Amino acid sequence: MGTFKTLHTLPLTDVKRIHQPELPRDLELSSPASKALMDFDYTAPPLLERNTGIAEALMLMDREHVSLKLVINIDEQLKGIITRRDLMSSRLMEVTVAMGKVRQDLTVGDVMTACSALQGVRHDQVLHATVGRILQTMERLGQDYLMVIANDGVSLRGLLDARQIARRLHVDYQNKVQAQSFAEICEALLH
Repeated sequence: MGTFKTLHTLPLTDVKRIHQPELPRDLELSSPASKALMDFDYTAPPLLERNTGIAEALMLMDREHVSLKLVINIDEQLKGIITRRDLMSSRLMEVTVAMGKVRQDLTVGDVMTACSALQGVRHDQVLHATVGRILQTMERLGQDYLMVIANDGVSLRGLLDARQIARRLHVDYQNKVQAQSFAEICEALLH
């Protein structure tokens, strides 16, 4: 190793921020859907084990600035999804009552939306679709997220997030979610 010169180093005393990529704002409804895809070949999937408690799940979502986690079992098999909305909605109280548990004893597995209740599209479909078609599909399904299944049909390749798409389209999704139905939001985005 003696043949290489060392680099000039600097102290970190003045470093206060961490450089992070900005979410591009370059989408249009006619843009390729692949531009909006969170592709797990390039980005680590947001995972959470199904036995994680509700309070811990919310804390992790806050810390990581995410609104969705993929729920896995101990063998890292996909079991469903959990959203921030699931963890803060009246659905949580319904599950608490139905299971006869107190809130602090609930786990993500108790509240998640199971894979059997979710729909997705194949990766090759996304590669040939536009953002507008993705939003239309999400509207039809009534979902804020669309899972992208690898072409092998047995693994999850990525996901599409209506909130991120809205941000990149320069649309204030948060205010629309609180005031309108998902169908009305998609209608506003599509027209």
